Amino acid sequence: MNVFGHIEQRKKLILLRLKGVEKALERGCNPYLIELEATLKCELEVVLEQEESLWFQRARTKWIQMGDRNTTYFHASTLSRSRRNKIKMLQLPDGSWSNDHTILKGHAIDFFRTLLTSESRSSSIPSQSSVFYQYGSSTMQHVLADISKEEVRAILFGMDPLKALGVDGLHAAFYQKNWVKVGDFVFNVVRKFFNT
Repeated sequence: MNVFGHIEQRKKLILLRLKGVEKALERGCNPYLIELEATLKCELEVVLEQEESLWFQRARTKWIQMGDRNTTYFHASTLSRSRRNKIKMLQLPDGSWSNDHTILKGHAIDFFRTLLTSESRSSSIPSQSSVFYQYGSSTMQHVLADISKEEVRAILFGMDPLKALGVDGLHAAFYQKNWVKVGDFVFNVVRKFFNT
């Protein structure tokens, strides 16, 4: 909002002004109106790019690339994901369903309290021998071997450039485009993680 303002309102205003200029130009040619029309079209192009960027980021999807302006689709996908991510009803232990928020909150707290208490955890955790798979010595040597810079680079470049943000808020595209400058730093961070 601080950088772009309200994109949708700006787009509507520019489209209305453009429509008015085009109607005026139908009545007669005016150099000022022709220049204003060109300026408004440039402004509209900037607003459409900002809108595309906004919905691209909000939709978190790779469907849009290289100029498609399918913002209606991305708007709908963002809204549907928002609806899907909400729990509206829970089935209570007695088999009935409830959508009362206070009952749901209490039921969720009770469920996790029971799940995470030491008595319930100790009885539900299987023995260590049945949980962990025993690897052979050659596999363990491979797992414990030092990582190489080429291995880190291959994994980083295998990532979708815009799929997920890192803890620093940067997409993989940043590291991919700036590998020459940041490659050594990234490799040292990854190596330190595995060594410590």
